[in-house]
Amino acid sequence: MYFKEFYTLTENKIPNWDNLVKTNPELNSAVKVLKKINSLGYEALIVGGTPRDLLLGHENFNDVDISTNAPMNVLEKEFKTHSIGKNKDFGVVVVEVDGYNFEIAQYREDFYGDYSKGVGATQTKRVNDFKSDSARRDFQLNSLGVTASGDIIDHWGGVNDILNKKIKAVGDPNQRFKEDLIRPLRAIRQATKLGFTIDKDTMNAIIQHAPSISKVASERITKELIKMSEMSGSKFADAIELLDKAELLKYILPEVYGLKSMKHNPEHHPESPHVAGHVLACLRSYKGSDSLVNFSILFHDIGKLTTYDYNGGKHSYHGHDSAGVPIIEEVAKRLKLDNNTRDAMIFCAEKHMYIHRLLEMSNEKIFKLMQNKHWDVLLQVAEADARSRGSLFDSDEWNKILQKIENIKKNYANKEQLDKIKKIVNGYKVAELRGMNLKVDGKNIGKIIKSTIEWILNNNISLNNEKEIYNYIMQVDL
Repeated sequence: MYFKEFYTLTENKIPNWDNLVKTNPELNSAVKVLKKINSLGYEALIVGGTPRDLLLGHENFNDVDISTNAPMNVLEKEFKTHSIGKNKDFGVVVVEVDGYNFEIAQYREDFYGDYSKGVGATQTKRVNDFKSDSARRDFQLNSLGVTASGDIIDHWGGVNDILNKKIKAVGDPNQRFKEDLIRPLRAIRQATKLGFTIDKDTMNAIIQHAPSISKVASERITKELIKMSEMSGSKFADAIELLDKAELLKYILPEVYGLKSMKHNPEHHPESPHVAGHVLACLRSYKGSDSLVNFSILFHDIGKLTTYDYNGGKHSYHGHDSAGVPIIEEVAKRLKLDNNTRDAMIFCAEKHMYIHRLLEMSNEKIFKLMQNKHWDVLLQVAEADARSRGSLFDSDEWNKILQKIENIKKNYANKEQLDKIKKIVNGYKVAELRGMNLKVDGKNIGKIIKSTIEWILNNNISLNNEKEIYNYIMQVDL
């Protein structure tokens, strides 16, 4: 439930706090940490995304972060602590309580070296008050603190931003983005995820700093894109549109940006006059939130960048499926995508047109496609592609496609049936039946196996009829 429905500013407290602490084990343990630090005479607050999520009514959260003015030696004396990398140099340690790990950061001010790199703070200075500490946060809705009793500490108007569904930088947005050039992408992601708008001054600063995103390490950019792709297809589409509005898309995904200039024929694509609009419509047709599916949908038509033709008053893109492969390979290399994501994107770009022609395809060809580990991703991409065309989507035809797939899966493609095929049709059995030598006749044995499996699949031969299958093996011409 969005907290505006039951929250009044005069309360200045997390609604239903006591019950939340009682029912959420991680939050309960975090409060124990706060109370322990408080008992030592220091201040400690829950900070970061947790206060925001609590005010939004999100009760399922993890990774609760804590900030305090307690010295490091006090924390190390009172808790079982360990450090992660160089975090201790920045006043951050991890404490373990009740099996949960909490990052505890000392209140600090950040100092930056070469702003042109935009990689974040290079030095810090300890401070004693939360207002100074919260001034270094990226956005006001992330600058809140919550005490052990649930009281909200809000120095920058974060509560009001949440009430008004707004993303606004803390202080000067230009300064915030100079400090860390990845923050514009975080603004896009959070605005999309929460359904918030971006404050006008903050958006203007994002646009001003957009060219500088090219200075950011590709791994950091990809991390943000992956988080966006883990949202629903519709929200991922919103994120792509907002990236374009913020003038970031042309720098981080120039290939997708280029699809805006590639035209479609309205009789085939009533959803949009250009390929980019079609891709966004595909994303909105996908109701899941699988990152592989979202990325594969985004790039399934990317080959249209290099295959455009205009003839007889029609726009065409013959061969765009295979033409997408080298483009995706280049994108994956630039963004340092993992191999699994790259392979899924390539498979779906290269094969998505097959699904639309599946009723005309042989069972054997379909069976081969189904052996790819990204088959389920391909099917979801193809369905989104088909449904994106609105009134042109033929539900009866799609159901026939699904039924054909289901029949092949039931009869041949499940593990039990695959094991049965391997048992009946294999090199040893072929060699025995045909009087051949595995080492000498390996090539011909392979041809017989291939021919036999094609015959079984395309003629719907029952795997229980071994005699008929063996008779076919004996008759295969070489």
